[in-house]
Amino acid sequence: MHIHCYQKKTTKQFIDFLKRVEKRYDKNIQNIFLVLDNLSVHQSKKAKEVLAKDCPRIKLVFLPVRSPELNLIK
Repeated sequence: MHIHCYQKKTTKQFIDFLKRVEKRYDKNIQNIFLVLDNLSVHQSKKAKEVLAKDCPRIKLVFLPVRSPELNLIK
């Protein structure tokens, strides 16, 4: 598990997190799965562009809407 704390939840900070995750894992690892809630910054156009261009190994897995019991960070 990898975490990094930020004071705000912005697209810029989410992109920073994506890049940190990308750098953290060995290049031999082909897929990195991130489990996320449905916060708008996780699905922003800019974040999707960065994922496609700079972090192609990272795959986003979204929790179902209206299922707070699945979100372990409360």
